[in-house]
Amino acid sequence: MRKQIDWNAEAAKAKKMTNAQLWYAQRDAAETARLWNNPDTDPDGNYGFYMDQASVYSAERKRRRNA
Repeated sequence: MRKQIDWNAEAAKAKKMTNAQLWYAQRDAAETARLWNNPDTDPDGNYGFYMDQASVYSAERKRRRNA
């Protein structure tokens, strides 16, 4: 079953995280996407979910730096 990201909910969650939580969440999501970006280890193709999640966290970190 393929996961679908809820962009608004994920962005709202990111806004509530501390800077440290956000950094680790982004790192973990990106690492999970990297590990699952292989048909042998991710037959459902969910690595895209984690790539999207990492991008939301990255955008929030960038927003904070520019605020």
